[in-house]
Amino acid sequence: MVAGIILYIISPIDFIPDFIPVVGYADDVILPILLLVANKLLSDDTQTNTAQIRKEAEKA
Repeated sequence: MVAGIILYIISPIDFIPDFIPVVGYADDVILPILLLVANKLLSDDTQTNTAQIRKEAEKA
């Protein structure tokens, strides 16, 4: 995940081109932060689901 974020930052291909003032560089900062937050949320959700499955398996 971190490698993908680094590649996006240094990549010449962006969602919003860098030649657009302020917004072009802002996506290089905002998108990686959003990806890290999404990864954290998905990881927490996955851990919650795994814990629920373990509890159900122990009952059976």
